[in-house]
Amino acid sequence: MQYSGYVLDLIKLLQSKTGFIPTFKRKCCSVNLRIGVIESVPFTIAQNVTDASGQSTMQYSGYVLDLIKLLQSKTGFIPTIKLAPKNQTYDGLIQAVVTVFTI
Repeated sequence: MQYSGYVLDLIKLLQSKTGFIPTFKRKCCSVNLRIGVIESVPFTIAQNVTDASGQSTMQYSGYVLDLIKLLQSKTGFIPTIKLAPKNQTYDGLIQAVVTVFTI
C-alpha cells in the first residue's frame, strides 16, 4: 500500500517514536500510544463523571474519539488519551507532542 502526504508524515512519526508501522490490518502488537487531544466540541468533548463510589474520572467523546476507536480496532494499539490544558499555547502543544505524547 502506498502512502502520501499527511498519512506518510503520521506513519513516519509513529515509526520514529514507537518503532510501530501501521498497516491498517489487525495486529496483536499492543503498542501503547499516548494521544494528546484538545477539547473542541463536537470533535473532542471532555466530561468529568463521578461513579456511585464517589470516584471522579474524565470521559471523552466526539468525532476524534470515534476515529481513535476505529483505528484501535483496525490496528490493535492501546490508546492513553490526555486532554491538553485549555490555557496551553500553540508552542506548548507542539513541545508536548515532542516530549510527552506519542501522537
